[in-house]
Order: sequence, then structure tokens, then C-alpha cells
Amino acid sequence: MLYILILAQAALLGLVLFFGDSIFPALEKSGWSREIRLRETADRLVHEYFDGFKGRDVPCERRITGYVVEKLEILDQDDLEFAFSVEFSVKPLNRESYWNRKDKATTDSWVAGKLFFVVDLSSPDRPEVISVVSSL
Repeated sequence: MLYILILAQAALLGLVLFFGDSIFPALEKSGWSREIRLRETADRLVHEYFDGFKGRDVPCERRITGYVVEKLEILDQDDLEFAFSVEFSVKPLNRESYWNRKDKATTDSWVAGKLFFVVDLSSPDRPEVISVVSSL
């Protein structure tokens, strides 16, 4: 009997994870669900932002060889936009770079900083970054 109960619980969990908000519309409107979606969107946008500095077409003074996202925090949100901050470390291609303007590089040449993003949510299929402000 216990085996059947565990199997039923696993099947229900699988349905919820697979179909998600379409089965339980109340979850779509919950603050918890929205917070998770915003965090996923913010994480994707941050990675797109930093990956844009890794290509060979990026000028040497702006190019990075790696980055680490240390902390991501949703600051404010409404139906049309949200704002978040991200604490990060980047490894510039060279020490005389845009990223190291205040000579914050440690001995291993990683530079820590903080960025603030504002994102437009008016197009639900493709959120757009409106503004990025740096603490560097």
C-alpha cells in the first residue's frame, strides 16, 4: 500500500513539473511563481550580457575571459518591468581594461563589481533590458 502511495505521489509531482501553470492556473498568479520566473529571466539576461564580452569581436580593453555570478537579487517589480542587481567577478583579458578602472583587480586579476538592470516586460515572449548601471 505504501508503495502505491509513493508511486501516486511521484506521478502527481511529475505532472505538476511537466505541465506546471497550465494545470494549476492559481500557481501562475502566485508571488512565488512570479519570483521564480523573474529570477530565471534575470539569470538568462545576466549570462547573455557577460557572454557578449567574451567574443573575439569585442575590443581587447572590454573583453573578458571568464565571469562568476555571485549574487542575484530582485529589487523591484510590477506588471511592465522589474529591476534587479547582480554581484559578480570578471577576469579581464588584461589588467588595463574597462573592467579595472578603479584598480580593483586582485593578484589573480579577477575584478569584483555590481550591476543594476532594469528590464521591460511588455513583450512577454522577449524581455528587453532597458538600462544597465555599473558600480565599477
